Amino acid sequence: HVVKNANFIDCSKFNSDKRYILELIDVSPEVDLALLNVVDYDEFWEKIDILDLKKPGKKGDGVSVAGFPLGGYNVSITKGIISRILMIPYSDAVENIAMQVDSAINHGNSGGPMLNSAGQIVGMAFSHESKAQNICFGIPSTIIKFYLESIEKNGRFAGLSDLDLVSDPMENPDLIKYYTNSQKSDSVNVGVLVRRIAPCGNTGHVLKSEDVIHQINGININRDQTVFIEDYL
Repeated sequence: HVVKNANFIDCSKFNSDKRYILELIDVSPEVDLALLNVVDYDEFWEKIDILDLKKPGKKGDGVSVAGFPLGGYNVSITKGIISRILMIPYSDAVENIAMQVDSAINHGNSGGPMLNSAGQIVGMAFSHESKAQNICFGIPSTIIKFYLESIEKNGRFAGLSDLDLVSDPMENPDLIKYYTNSQKSDSVNVGVLVRRIAPCGNTGHVLKSEDVIHQINGININRDQTVFIEDYL
């Protein structure tokens, strides 16, 4: 969201007043990420440490956020913990996985790295809740890695897919028995009931109405149409 409407982008290195022009290689509102590169300046990369991408830790793990909030010229570092993993809107139409942290994130922090105690990137700052205190959000490194691998493979970000179906919860014991032939209505891995499939959608060739989806990529789907994502992020 920082660069998508820009017609000129430049940057400078820490403790230097030299400006470097950037080219926009890819931008994706679905994941609120963009890929940029320095134009014709090999010297830009001299004496720059390349940080590793690391999977986010669990709730309670420490995280530091670097950035330039409110237009300051000196880098700001704020510390906090990972509060939880949840789904929030990335744009007007798309929800995605986010890390909630209590590290201060303000206007100007967007795009700044979120670092663990080992100095590895576990996310990228991009949003905060203006009507609450210490509720800030980062894009997990898992999504950043997915974004970069898609560009490497396709030359651009291929986008996000949708199952193109309507599902119902499976909370009624009789419904569970009817569709799964199971007497154990307290089972964790009950799944959800497919009610309608889009005829030309992404899953119409493998799913049909009244199928029950128990898992996706080994992740159990709960009867209330939720998943526990923290262990798989």
